This record gives sequence, C-alpha cells and structure tokens, in this order.
Amino acid sequence: LSIGIGSFVFGLSIGPALQALFTPLGRTGFHAGTVVFNMYTVPAFLMVIVSIASIILLYTVFKEQYSGILRSDKCGTIRHTYTFAIV
Repeated sequence: LSIGIGSFVFGLSIGPALQALFTPLGRTGFHAGTVVFNMYTVPAFLMVIVSIASIILLYTVFKEQYSGILRSDKCGTIRHTYTFAIV
C-alpha cells in the first residue's frame, strides 16, 4: 500500500516538472501534417509511448503464477476449502 501511495505522490510531483521540460517548444510548436506538437501536446504523446512500452514489457517480461491454486493433473483430486469472512 505504501509503494502505491509513494508512486502516486511521485507522479503528482514529477508530472509538472516533465511538462516544464517541453516549454521551449512554445504555444505554437510545429506541425507534422495535421498533428500539432507543442508544449501542451508533446507530454501527452510521450506518455502514450511510455504506456505502450509498459504494456509490451508486461506481456513479454512478467510471468503470471497463481499462488494456492491446485491443478487437477498434479494432485489427482481437488479438495475445495471455503473461507468466509464476516465484515
């Protein structure tokens, strides 16, 4: 939980600093066809590229392992245990 909150705070503090790096582009920026690259749009395009890269890394690097789930081919029969929580 603390890592998630720390990441959230880090994102809130680094976001404006990242956008400040692109202020030399100015309000007008430059055009590539119909797409405008200026100090307002380049940070969003950069985050799209970073998000696509993280999705690719998620599917290629990480292996999903289920903890505590028995497969029928390993143990013969599966015994189901049910746990109830009263809130």
